[in-house]
Amino acid sequence: MRIILAQSARKNDPGNGEWTVNSAGFNINHNYGFGVIDANAAVNLASTWTNVGAAVTFPTATATPNLAIPDNNTTGVSNIITVAASGIGKIEFVEINFNTNHTYVGDLDITLTAPSGTVSRLSEQHLCAGGCGGAPVGTWRFGSARHLGEPANGNWTLTVKDLFAAHLGTFQSWQLTFYGRLN
Repeated sequence: MRIILAQSARKNDPGNGEWTVNSAGFNINHNYGFGVIDANAAVNLASTWTNVGAAVTFPTATATPNLAIPDNNTTGVSNIITVAASGIGKIEFVEINFNTNHTYVGDLDITLTAPSGTVSRLSEQHLCAGGCGGAPVGTWRFGSARHLGEPANGNWTLTVKDLFAAHLGTFQSWQLTFYGRLN
Protein backbone atom coordinates (compact mmCIF):
# COMPACT_ATOMS: atom_id res chain seq x y z
CA MET A 1 0.00 0.00 0.00
CA ARG A 2 2.85 2.39 0.87
CA ILE A 3 4.28 2.03 -2.63
CA ILE A 4 0.91 2.68 -4.28
CA LEU A 5 0.30 5.80 -2.19
CA ALA A 6 3.82 7.13 -2.85
CA GLN A 7 3.66 6.47 -6.60
CA SER A 8 0.25 8.10 -6.96
CA ALA A 9 0.77 11.06 -4.60
CA ARG A 10 0.72 14.61 -5.94
CA LYS A 11 3.34 17.16 -4.99
CA ASN A 12 1.55 19.76 -2.88
CA ASP A 13 2.85 23.19 -1.90
CA PRO A 14 5.41 23.28 -4.75
CA GLY A 15 6.73 26.60 -3.38
CA ASN A 16 8.05 24.79 -0.30
CA GLY A 17 11.82 24.70 -0.84
CA GLU A 18 12.28 21.38 0.98
CA TRP A 19 11.06 19.20 -1.92
CA THR A 20 13.70 16.85 -3.24
CA VAL A 21 13.75 13.58 -5.17
CA ASN A 22 15.26 10.42 -3.71
CA SER A 23 17.43 8.18 -5.90
CA ALA A 24 14.41 5.98 -6.75
CA GLY A 25 12.61 8.99 -8.26
CA PHE A 26 10.09 9.72 -5.49
CA ASN A 27 9.31 13.33 -4.54
CA ILE A 28 9.95 13.66 -0.80
CA ASN A 29 9.54 16.44 1.72
CA HIS A 30 10.00 16.43 5.51
CA ASN A 31 6.78 18.43 5.88
CA TYR A 32 4.59 16.52 3.40
CA GLY A 33 6.10 13.05 2.98
CA PHE A 34 5.46 11.97 -0.62
CA GLY A 35 2.79 14.63 -1.12
CA VAL A 36 -0.97 14.68 -0.94
CA ILE A 37 -2.81 11.40 -1.40
CA ASP A 38 -4.64 11.23 -4.72
CA ALA A 39 -7.34 8.65 -3.98
CA ASN A 40 -8.46 8.33 -7.60
CA ALA A 41 -4.91 7.78 -8.87
CA ALA A 42 -4.24 5.30 -6.04
CA VAL A 43 -7.36 3.26 -6.86
CA ASN A 44 -6.48 3.26 -10.57
CA LEU A 45 -2.92 2.14 -9.82
CA ALA A 46 -4.11 -0.54 -7.39
CA SER A 47 -6.54 -1.98 -9.96
CA THR A 48 -3.64 -2.97 -12.22
CA TRP A 49 -1.09 -3.63 -9.48
CA THR A 50 1.32 -6.54 -9.71
CA ASN A 51 2.72 -7.78 -6.40
CA VAL A 52 6.27 -6.63 -5.75
CA GLY A 53 7.65 -9.88 -4.39
CA ALA A 54 8.51 -11.35 -1.04
CA ALA A 55 9.43 -9.07 1.83
CA VAL A 56 13.02 -9.14 3.03
CA THR A 57 14.29 -7.89 6.40
CA PHE A 58 17.92 -7.11 7.12
CA PRO A 59 19.19 -5.96 10.54
CA THR A 60 22.70 -4.56 10.79
CA ALA A 61 25.08 -5.16 13.66
CA THR A 62 24.98 -2.49 16.35
CA ALA A 63 27.68 0.17 15.99
CA THR A 64 29.07 1.52 19.26
CA PRO A 65 30.90 4.78 18.47
CA ASN A 66 30.70 6.14 22.07
CA LEU A 67 31.45 9.64 20.75
CA ALA A 68 31.15 12.77 22.86
CA ILE A 69 28.62 15.09 21.21
CA PRO A 70 30.16 18.59 21.01
CA ASP A 71 28.02 21.10 22.91
CA ASN A 72 26.38 23.91 20.88
CA ASN A 73 28.08 22.76 17.68
CA THR A 74 26.59 22.70 14.16
CA THR A 75 29.00 20.02 12.92
CA GLY A 76 28.24 17.38 15.53
CA VAL A 77 29.55 13.83 15.28
CA SER A 78 28.89 11.11 12.73
CA ASN A 79 29.27 7.38 12.49
CA ILE A 80 28.98 5.06 9.48
CA ILE A 81 27.44 1.61 9.19
CA THR A 82 28.42 -0.18 5.98
CA VAL A 83 25.69 -2.46 4.65
CA ALA A 84 26.74 -5.29 2.33
CA ALA A 85 24.90 -8.36 1.00
CA SER A 86 21.59 -7.22 2.53
CA GLY A 87 19.52 -8.76 -0.25
CA ILE A 88 17.43 -5.57 -0.39
CA GLY A 89 17.41 -3.86 -3.77
CA LYS A 90 14.43 -1.64 -2.93
CA ILE A 91 13.82 -0.34 0.58
CA GLU A 92 10.29 0.08 1.85
CA PHE A 93 11.14 1.26 5.37
CA VAL A 94 14.18 1.81 7.58
CA GLU A 95 14.10 1.47 11.36
CA ILE A 96 16.80 3.30 13.30
CA ASN A 97 17.63 2.45 16.91
CA PHE A 98 19.72 5.16 18.60
CA ASN A 99 21.17 5.31 22.09
CA THR A 100 22.46 8.41 23.89
CA ASN A 101 22.97 9.59 27.46
CA HIS A 102 22.51 13.32 26.71
CA THR A 103 21.37 15.54 29.62
CA TYR A 104 18.81 17.48 27.52
CA VAL A 105 17.64 15.56 24.47
CA GLY A 106 15.74 18.57 23.11
CA ASP A 107 19.12 19.99 22.06
CA LEU A 108 19.71 17.19 19.57
CA ASP A 109 19.42 17.24 15.78
CA ILE A 110 19.70 13.72 14.34
CA THR A 111 19.89 12.83 10.64
CA LEU A 112 20.36 9.63 8.66
CA THR A 113 22.08 9.88 5.27
CA ALA A 114 21.76 7.02 2.78
CA PRO A 115 24.51 5.94 0.37
CA SER A 116 22.52 7.77 -2.32
CA GLY A 117 22.73 11.05 -0.37
CA THR A 118 19.04 11.05 0.62
CA VAL A 119 18.78 12.63 4.07
CA SER A 120 16.15 11.70 6.64
CA ARG A 121 15.71 14.15 9.53
CA LEU A 122 14.93 11.99 12.55
CA SER A 123 14.88 14.63 15.29
CA GLU A 124 15.19 18.41 15.39
CA GLN A 125 16.25 20.68 18.22
CA HIS A 126 13.12 21.50 20.21
CA LEU A 127 11.84 22.63 23.56
CA CYS A 128 10.20 19.92 25.60
CA ALA A 129 6.93 20.60 27.39
CA GLY A 130 7.63 19.72 30.99
CA GLY A 131 11.34 19.50 30.25
CA CYS A 132 13.38 16.73 28.69
CA GLY A 133 16.42 16.68 30.92
CA GLY A 134 17.96 13.31 31.59
CA ALA A 135 17.50 11.21 28.49
CA PRO A 136 15.34 8.15 28.99
CA VAL A 137 17.21 4.94 29.62
CA GLY A 138 17.42 2.71 26.57
CA THR A 139 17.21 3.14 22.86
CA TRP A 140 15.13 5.59 20.86
CA ARG A 141 13.43 4.06 17.82
CA PHE A 142 12.97 6.15 14.69
CA GLY A 143 11.53 5.16 11.31
CA SER A 144 11.92 6.53 7.80
CA ALA A 145 10.13 5.86 4.53
CA ARG A 146 12.13 8.57 2.66
CA HIS A 147 14.42 5.88 1.22
CA LEU A 148 11.54 4.09 -0.52
CA GLY A 149 12.82 2.26 -3.61
CA GLU A 150 16.50 2.86 -2.87
CA PRO A 151 18.98 0.00 -2.36
CA ALA A 152 20.14 -0.82 1.18
CA ASN A 153 23.77 -1.66 0.43
CA GLY A 154 26.42 1.01 0.99
CA ASN A 155 27.53 3.46 3.68
CA TRP A 156 24.80 4.84 5.96
CA THR A 157 25.72 7.81 8.14
CA LEU A 158 24.05 8.90 11.36
CA THR A 159 24.89 12.47 12.40
CA VAL A 160 24.10 13.84 15.84
CA LYS A 161 24.37 17.56 16.65
CA ASP A 162 23.82 19.40 19.92
CA LEU A 163 22.48 22.81 18.83
CA PHE A 164 22.14 24.56 22.20
CA ALA A 165 24.64 25.34 24.97
CA ALA A 166 24.94 23.93 28.48
CA HIS A 167 24.10 20.22 28.08
CA LEU A 168 26.41 17.33 27.34
CA GLY A 169 26.10 13.76 26.18
CA THR A 170 27.47 10.84 24.23
CA PHE A 171 26.38 9.18 20.98
CA GLN A 172 26.61 5.67 22.41
CA SER A 173 25.28 3.26 19.77
CA TRP A 174 22.97 2.75 16.81
CA GLN A 175 21.59 0.03 14.59
CA LEU A 176 19.53 -0.16 11.38
CA THR A 177 16.87 -2.63 10.26
CA PHE A 178 15.84 -2.53 6.60
CA TYR A 179 12.50 -3.74 5.28
CA GLY A 180 12.13 -4.15 1.54
CA ARG A 181 12.40 -6.51 -1.39
CA LEU A 182 14.97 -7.90 -3.78
CA ASN A 183 14.08 -5.62 -6.72
